[in-house]
Amino acid sequence: MRHIAENPHSGQEKSGDLSSVFVYKFKLNKQERLLAYCLEPDKQNPSKAILLAIGSHENLYEVLKR
Repeated sequence: MRHIAENPHSGQEKSGDLSSVFVYKFKLNKQERLLAYCLEPDKQNPSKAILLAIGSHENLYEVLKR
């Protein structure tokens, strides 16, 4: 998404098992979706965002923990 490319820290950084993963929330067809990504080479000086998963809140965290 262009928003993440322009502002890589726009998502909420997770903690615990999912530290270093950012989650950006958005609406698609009036339903909330989450986009999970990480920043490379590191979060302080990112040159790219790597898409990890996209989906609903219920399934996203289970997929990420696998």
